[in-house]
Amino acid sequence: MIPALLIWLYKKYASRILKTKYLTRFRRASSAAALLLIPVLAAASPSSAQDLRLSYQVIHKGSVIGQMQFHRKVSGTNTYFNLKSDIKTRFVMPINIVTTDQAHFSKGRLQLSAVCRTVNGQEKESKKTVFRNNTYELSNGSKLRQLETEIGYTMMMLYCREPAQLGQVYSDNYQQFLPIKRLAAHTYRVNLPGGNYNDYQFEGGTCTKVTVHHDWYTITMELI
Repeated sequence: MIPALLIWLYKKYASRILKTKYLTRFRRASSAAALLLIPVLAAASPSSAQDLRLSYQVIHKGSVIGQMQFHRKVSGTNTYFNLKSDIKTRFVMPINIVTTDQAHFSKGRLQLSAVCRTVNGQEKESKKTVFRNNTYELSNGSKLRQLETEIGYTMMMLYCREPAQLGQVYSDNYQQFLPIKRLAAHTYRVNLPGGNYNDYQFEGGTCTKVTVHHDWYTITMELI
């Protein structure tokens, strides 16, 4: 899920910097396949009988650069998730990144998830995972493919349900399963494609802090 120096931003503005001594660093950053705030996350136990709202502040180098809101709504055997982040940063020019992640679970199985990102008011990315005819249809722009593995735990779920004894999590953004590793009591790591990773800390089953580790930056999301 998800804020700050998104990879495509490097691609968009690299031409303005190629003549500087930082050419090598920006080429390397342009090839990295990571969205900064992956938002990251969506699903909870269908047996939960109450709604849940969580607020996080996004911090980079000691400064708050944005906010993130998480909402889980339970209705019978259906659970709905919404995660929205609003980040303001600067890369050559001011950048406002808004990310919205939505998901619907029925009886513990993912039915639909959608990821949308806009930058300065323009849509830059839209991905969907839809359960249809006993399989998942994955769309990324005009690209379509299928996934037959059942999805019962996604990255949005990491905000409201500790992944105890789970070995993997489905990423709505990367549209694939990612490994989860327990680092310590109530602390877990999700390894991302490209060698980057996110660390999640929990208290009472709720995620209180996410640390996003990237080659060129570290971002934290802390529960308010």
